[in-house]
Amino acid sequence: MTTNNQMLPVEPRDLPARINAQSGFSILEMMTAIVFLMIASVATLQLSLTTVRLEAQSREVTQATMVVRRVVEDMRASKFDEVFSRFNPDPNDDPAGRWAPGNNFVMRESTQGSEPIEFNVALQFQTNVAGQMSELVPPLIAGMPADLDGDGTLADSGNPPLAIPMVITVQYRSASGELASLRVPLLLSEHANEVNK
Repeated sequence: MTTNNQMLPVEPRDLPARINAQSGFSILEMMTAIVFLMIASVATLQLSLTTVRLEAQSREVTQATMVVRRVVEDMRASKFDEVFSRFNPDPNDDPAGRWAPGNNFVMRESTQGSEPIEFNVALQFQTNVAGQMSELVPPLIAGMPADLDGDGTLADSGNPPLAIPMVITVQYRSASGELASLRVPLLLSEHANEVNK
């Protein structure tokens, strides 16, 4: 019995179907996969940057809302008949001994870990040319009451107002450098001020 330890050459047709010259990835397939991965990476990066930008904008709007809240709290802490004189543009009618910011002033607000933002606050009242609150002037915003003294008659100005309609506008420079603003209509009533004291 003789054994032949000699190896015979294997022909490609003798290889199993799973191991042939066509198995594996070609360079074209590898390049296609890399391109798809790059596109997915760029899209993910853009999504991340947009999320960071929107988070900053949300934080700024929250800060602007807090500024409006502080202004309204200051108004509610005042006597109702002093609110208009404290926050109107005329410094000659300011209440004695009280700080009166007027209708344009600056406030700073910051959140933990962020730079303070400077907010320009502007108040607009339903006033006539002389700077007095008047029912003869159209409401600032549709839906706000025109009858300020609550007597049921429009276009009279003899009685003191029971409600002060106003618009509070807060302007600020956003983190992106753009000028942004928040506009809040408000109806301050004498009854609400008495309840909150």
